[in-house]
Amino acid sequence: MGVLLPSLRGTSLGFLRDILKDEKLHLKSNEVIHSKVPLYNELAVKNLYPDAMKDPQLSKYLPSLEQMSNKLPERDFFFGIMCTLKRQYMVDVVQQAHSNRFKLADDDPGKRGILITDTWLEELNKHPYYSSKLNFNVIML
Repeated sequence: MGVLLPSLRGTSLGFLRDILKDEKLHLKSNEVIHSKVPLYNELAVKNLYPDAMKDPQLSKYLPSLEQMSNKLPERDFFFGIMCTLKRQYMVDVVQQAHSNRFKLADDDPGKRGILITDTWLEELNKHPYYSSKLNFNVIML
């Protein structure tokens, strides 16, 4: 059982020192809930990190910008902490981002949206979509 830390390449000695002095807290690798968070701009680390650092619980597990040479924590590390300590918050944030992106306007004149059943969504999620421009899967938390 290891300790969840940002990769050692991006981890500062100051953050490690604070963990060893019990000024910062850590999670064991087997305690971490790993969830795939969509790569939406509103779900970027740079947009969520400032609020996370204001949260008394989360800030104990995250390095400060000073400890990381003004760099943000790695995405997997950050969302590992977020999804473990604030699971329902992350579920709500991802659902809100999905609904904002995929909501049809009531007066959709071009009928550009397509409504599908849950059965079809499940079937489509079994098969990845490959585009010449990008590759993505619909990810549900």
